[in-house]
Amino acid sequence: MKQVVWLGDSLRRVRDFAPEARHEAGVQLGLVQVGEEPKIPGAYSGEKATMSGKLKRVLGSDNIFIDLGFDKVEAENLKMRSDLMIRVVEFHRKSGMTQAAAAKALGLTQPRLNALLKGKIGQFSLDALVNIASRAGMNVRLVVKKAA
Repeated sequence: MKQVVWLGDSLRRVRDFAPEARHEAGVQLGLVQVGEEPKIPGAYSGEKATMSGKLKRVLGSDNIFIDLGFDKVEAENLKMRSDLMIRVVEFHRKSGMTQAAAAKALGLTQPRLNALLKGKIGQFSLDALVNIASRAGMNVRLVVKKAA
């Protein structure tokens, strides 16, 4: 997984977003971290921007939602949900199925699958995402470790 590097005051600015916007940003950044394109139209042009001057660089943690200012408990839940959503997005992309066919296979309506594919994390519980991933033929395992 790629690590996020925050430039200048970008992390502070993103932390100032409303919680729902930070949820969305976390999902989109999670996609980028695993090599996927963000699902926001116009979010990435494919060209590298050039910047003048030096910007402070801040290395992100292994949980983008902690970086975004969520408390540890909520950040852990959001990370698990985001990880499952990313796997379902990958399943859909690799399957070649239409959204309608994939939705049927996953036991969803097409609009609900569309919301998942767009990263609408607030609309999906961890339990629902485990069920969806299982219907996609994935084995979902929870690993519990003592906090560092």
